Amino acid sequence: GWRDAAGLSTDLDCSVVGFTSNGMRDDASTVWYGHLRNNEQRQAPTGMAANPPPTNGSSIVHTGDILTGQRSGALQDQERIYVWLTNLPDRIATLAIAADVYTPGLSFANLEEAYVRLVNADTDQELARLTLTKQHLGV
Repeated sequence: GWRDAAGLSTDLDCSVVGFTSNGMRDDASTVWYGHLRNNEQRQAPTGMAANPPPTNGSSIVHTGDILTGQRSGALQDQERIYVWLTNLPDRIATLAIAADVYTPGLSFANLEEAYVRLVNADTDQELARLTLTKQHLGV
């Protein structure tokens, strides 16, 4: 989630990039606002039932682009990316999570506050959080 500074409208984007064990970026497992799902998942071993996520065959799904930050109230998750780790293709060894400012001429310094968090969606347990305040944003 993020809050725009007064008078500004900032488009923040989130993405997930998959990497193979030899460190090569895997375009098929990269998800962002222009590629909302990876459309693939691990194949079940012969004779075993698959455990598909509820995403029509995708193991990484972006919920869509939000073009502006919140104006008021408590910050809430705005762009979400769901990852079913047990269903990632076997070639994926690492996932990188990124957030960037898409709006030309603006940067994180133009935000009041922002955060990125990693949550277990089944339990709502927050596993990690990066919070950016004015102190961190260089304001």
